[in-house]
Amino acid sequence: MLYDNLTVLENLEFIASLYSFSREKFEERLRILSEMFELSNFLKRRTGKLSGGQKRRASLAASLLHDPPVVVLDEPTVGLDPDARREFWKFIEDMKKEGKTILLSTHYMEEADELCDRVAIMDLGKIIIIGSPDELKRLHGGSAKIAIHVKMRYLELAEKVLSDYAPTRVLEWLEIRTEKPEELVPDLIAKLQSAGIDPESVEIRSPTLEDVFLNLTGRRLMEAIR
Repeated sequence: MLYDNLTVLENLEFIASLYSFSREKFEERLRILSEMFELSNFLKRRTGKLSGGQKRRASLAASLLHDPPVVVLDEPTVGLDPDARREFWKFIEDMKKEGKTILLSTHYMEEADELCDRVAIMDLGKIIIIGSPDELKRLHGGSAKIAIHVKMRYLELAEKVLSDYAPTRVLEWLEIRTEKPEELVPDLIAKLQSAGIDPESVEIRSPTLEDVFLNLTGRRLMEAIR
């Protein structure tokens, strides 16, 4: 917890005093954390005046000031824009390189996939499975998906042309599940072109942790957290 009426530096000095840091030890930790979280530009700014991303960085620096071996992060990137979230991921990767154990809770599945060595998926307050991201996707992610984008005026026709492949309409594109996407793509494109439809794009999508959650619970993640 940081006090809004204190500067970032004053907050860190206060926390250091709780651990009876010597001035030398504090300045060494401050140097390391300032470099890791790029604090130097706002160390002397009141915490209440910081942006969301800056405040997250300052809070994380404060939690690491006493150099704990285990760090618990409860949805640390909620409310951050995509750029700030990616930047925060870098900080977490830096902590991993320092050998710290990090327990991270998040409902951003791509975040868990990117950062975690092991993932525990919870549903209705219970852990339903634990494993590495790759292991979970391999065992429970289902088939790969081919996403086909066509102009909106051709979407219904494209769905009929590809009906043998059981396409699913998702917003403005079609998705087809298959075990052999690389082999199927040329056939799909040929069928569409024979009907006078030129796909705007065709993309192969590997299974995600979102797919794992859906396959295990029968619900999409955003439905589960409402």
